[in-house]
Amino acid sequence: MMTGRSLEPADLSVMPCHSARGLADVARRWGYGCDVDAADDDAPLAEGVLSTLELSCGVRVCATDLVATRDNERAGIIARTLTIVLVLDGDPIRYALDGGQEQIFWPGRAAMVTVAGDARLSGRHRRGERSRSLVLQANPRDMDDDALGAHVAGRLAETALAPLRIGDRLQALAHDLMAAHQAGPVARLLAESCALELLARGLAAEQSADGAVHPRDASRVLRVRDKLIAAPAEDHRLDDLAHLAGMSVSSLKAKFPRVVGQSVFDFLRSQRLEHARRGLEREGWTVKQAAHFVGYAHPSNFAAAYRRKFGSPPRDARGA
Repeated sequence: MMTGRSLEPADLSVMPCHSARGLADVARRWGYGCDVDAADDDAPLAEGVLSTLELSCGVRVCATDLVATRDNERAGIIARTLTIVLVLDGDPIRYALDGGQEQIFWPGRAAMVTVAGDARLSGRHRRGERSRSLVLQANPRDMDDDALGAHVAGRLAETALAPLRIGDRLQALAHDLMAAHQAGPVARLLAESCALELLARGLAAEQSADGAVHPRDASRVLRVRDKLIAAPAEDHRLDDLAHLAGMSVSSLKAKFPRVVGQSVFDFLRSQRLEHARRGLEREGWTVKQAAHFVGYAHPSNFAAAYRRKFGSPPRDARGA
C-alpha cells in the first residue's frame, strides 16, 4: 500500500473475494494483517464483490456486497488510523475491539473505530449472511491536506469502537455509490463525496468519553433496541419502552443515541423501512401493503421516507 502523498486517484477495482488468502491480500494493501479461522486459505469463504478505491486526498474506501459461504471469524491488526464502517443493508455485522465486548451494527448504522496504536479488530460471520457495507479508512500520514491530517490525528488519542450517527441523506448517497450502474468517473465522484462526508461526521462526533454510558445502562438500552428490531410495526410508546429498560423516559432518550447511534424513534423509523424493503423484495408486498405493515397511515408518506433513506422509490424494490 502506498503511503505519504503518493496516493493517486483510481477507479473502483472489483475483485472476487472468496478465500482467506484473498482477504489477507486486500488487508495488506490497506496496511494491516488479517487472520481467518480457516483450515484451508484457498477454500471458499464468501461470494460476492469487494471493491476498493484510493482517493487523491489520502482516504481509502472499500465497498462490499458479500454472502458468507460458511461460518468464520476474521481478525485484523490495525495500525494508527480512523476507520468508519457503514452497514447499508442485509444482515448485521458483529465487531469486537481488542477482545472487548462484541457490538452489533444493524443495517443503516455506522461505527467509528479510532486506533491510537496497534489494535485487534475482529468480526464474526455466519453462513448465509449477506451484508452490503462501506468502509472508510483515514491515516494521518496519508492525508494530502496537513490541517485535515492533524484533525484526524487529534481523534486518535484513544483506541475505541463506538456508534456513529448518520442521516438518511448520507445513507442514500452510499446506496448510490453501491449501485451496479455506477462506474468510472461517476463512481469516483460519488466515493469522494460520500467518503468526505463520512469523515466529516466522524471528526465532528463527540469524543467517546463525553458520552460514556455505564455498561449496565447500555445493556438496558439494548433491550429496547432488540424490542424495536423484533416488532418494528407495533405502536411503540416511550413510556412503555422506558419501563422495559427500567429507567425514566428522559434517561432513555438521553442514553439510547449514545449506545445505538440514533434517537429511539429515528432508529424505529429506520427499522420499519428496512422491514418494508425486505417485504417488497422477498414477500411480494405492494407499496400500499408495505406502508400498512410498517405502520404508515399514508402510502405517500411511506414512499417519501423510503426514498430519503434508500435513494430510490419503493416500487423499484419489488421483485429486486
